[in-house]
Amino acid sequence: AADYRYFPEPDIPPVKFTDEEIEKIQRHLPMLPTQVEEQLVVEYKIRKEYAHILERDTTLLDYFKETMKQLNNETMKADTIAGLIINRKVDSTKVAPEAFIKNLLSNQQSKVSDEGEIMKWIDEAFVQLPQAVSDLKSGRQQAIGVIIGKVMQLSKGKADAKRVQEIILKRI
Repeated sequence: AADYRYFPEPDIPPVKFTDEEIEKIQRHLPMLPTQVEEQLVVEYKIRKEYAHILERDTTLLDYFKETMKQLNNETMKADTIAGLIINRKVDSTKVAPEAFIKNLLSNQQSKVSDEGEIMKWIDEAFVQLPQAVSDLKSGRQQAIGVIIGKVMQLSKGKADAKRVQEIILKRI
């Protein structure tokens, strides 16, 4: 204090806080940004990049949390929901969380995962993309993306991409 020429203010008495008072004040303080991110990662099991984006935009964070409350016991993962909200740039002022969930669930239910139906599209893709098929058979794993893309095009986006990949790998 002497080095900085600190002089106590004579009109302001020193303030002393008890441990209980400090704890009470700390309980009323908002969480720090890093704490919010960590809570999102731990509680919702979303990736850190999504948590960082959500933490920086409180409107988006509130929208995400409300969507997760509304989702209840549906099978969609929180990481997927966060990604969709962030990447689709959902306008939280125009689309209610209920409408967003309803749209997601209707899209998810319209996916075709029937092996017979998917096999038809895969057969067609194999005919149209013989080079990609031979590349895949020779070990070039990137070729599967081309074939899956063609199947998605043929199915007009209705095929379940994960199921398509499983069937292609089983078939090859």
